[in-house]
Amino acid sequence: MIVPMKKVFILTQGKDAAAAVKSLRKLGLLHVENQKTPQGEDINSLHEDLAVIEKAIGILSLPEFYEKCDVRSAKMLKDWRLAARHLVDCKSRYDQLYEYLTSLKERISRWEEWGDFNPEYIAELAGKGLNIKFYQIPSKELKTQGQGLILKVISTVRGMANCLVILEKEITVPYKELEAPSLGLKHMKGKLAETYEIIERIKSEIRKYACYHERFIFIKKAFEKELEFHEAVRGMGQTDEISYLKGYLPIDQVKVVSEYAAKEKCGIFITEPSDEDRVPTLIRSPKWISIISPVFKLLEILPGYNVLDVSPLFLLFLGLFFGMIIGDAGYGAIYVLLTLMVQIKLGARARDKRIFFLLYFFSSCAIFWGILTGTVFGQEWYISAGYRPLVPILNDTKFIQAFCFFLGAFHLTLGHMWQAARTLPSLTALAD
Repeated sequence: MIVPMKKVFILTQGKDAAAAVKSLRKLGLLHVENQKTPQGEDINSLHEDLAVIEKAIGILSLPEFYEKCDVRSAKMLKDWRLAARHLVDCKSRYDQLYEYLTSLKERISRWEEWGDFNPEYIAELAGKGLNIKFYQIPSKELKTQGQGLILKVISTVRGMANCLVILEKEITVPYKELEAPSLGLKHMKGKLAETYEIIERIKSEIRKYACYHERFIFIKKAFEKELEFHEAVRGMGQTDEISYLKGYLPIDQVKVVSEYAAKEKCGIFITEPSDEDRVPTLIRSPKWISIISPVFKLLEILPGYNVLDVSPLFLLFLGLFFGMIIGDAGYGAIYVLLTLMVQIKLGARARDKRIFFLLYFFSSCAIFWGILTGTVFGQEWYISAGYRPLVPILNDTKFIQAFCFFLGAFHLTLGHMWQAARTLPSLTALAD
């Protein structure tokens, strides 16, 4: 359910503002709303540090740089800024080399059909008035070439002849000319091997910091808290010598903050949020309902403060739909086993373990519907074995169609009735 909130103003002297915010942060109850845009060198510095460390964490999270290591064996990270910037520089160099590598592979692939040659010789001949050019000419049209040129076919690929054309004077050749490469094939392949070697060295260098991944995450969280503190102080409203902090508080924590204000001799004003306020949403649900949270995170959906929390009904109906769509007890059992295997292997590292219980719930719904219809692995085993499904009518297509229409109508009706109940005794309830 969505917890009702109160709007709170904490008033203090300007000189005590930072101390007040620090002590309020320890309570961890107030959702602060800045009264002005937080600005200052401290905030800019924190943003820069966070940007660097986030890049470092992102780099160490990439699969090509992952390396299993014992965190306890890692040496003390003396200067995390230096380490983070070194990682960013290494990754930048890695990206440049990888781009160059891709380009080099493409050039090698293009010129491999021509064999190896030294482009410097071609440049020397050009300086002596002998033009050597590279053309791709359809094989069928090779005999139609005019005079004034020497044409040598190097190779033929898919009906196109790779030709070396020697010209004593400028003659227009109506075919695709290829720009001569700056490096020979052998030299390009040498560069390719050298680039691969450098890339591997950079990978090894980055992997040396894999053990510090969790340490970087810890530092990032600490800086985020520090940034929140500085933004709260810099974002406070100011009236003469009085600074005030605006925030929102769960209704069941009003007493705690009131006692804090009395103890710290701060002014406090508590009121109901207005329609114009951007009230944060705090959801507290029983454990059996909270397992639907991963779905809302995936969809990036969070109900607004004045919106209905449909989590319980959403969970129940989504489970029903999953069971109807899979509709097989055998497949449901496989999903249970797969979820169990993943939980055993990765469960300790999972930040949100509710996803496993959600998958168990969905799998159970599929098993339950499969039992009702007597379907296991797509086979209606009850027919050959002489059994009957628990609810035979669920195998009737016309009934299922009618049942689905009923569910849709029930959804709409339930939503309107719920909204009408919330707006009573206002006449706007009649609209629903």
